[in-house]
Amino acid sequence: MKIFLGMGKALALLFWLVVLANLLKPFAQPFAGLLHLAGGSLLLLHVLELMLFGARLNGGLERLQVLAFGILHLFAQPRIEPAGVVEDVALTEEVSHA
Repeated sequence: MKIFLGMGKALALLFWLVVLANLLKPFAQPFAGLLHLAGGSLLLLHVLELMLFGARLNGGLERLQVLAFGILHLFAQPRIEPAGVVEDVALTEEVSHA
């Protein structure tokens, strides 16, 4: 899974570099307009992800990574299990052994 996340992050970084290059020196039409549209849409989606999952993030660097990589960065974060879930699993194991 880590390999796919790493490849996805590399492709996302490549995409943002292409969008940045298009801003500095626009490509031929219609590619320039399509890249502006795709970049703006993806940035809006990542801002929505940041608003939804912002409580899970610790610092500013993680927030920037969500803006760049989106859900790929969130998948790479360790899962935090609620305390009640661990207790329920222990109770289920006790019942199944009886």
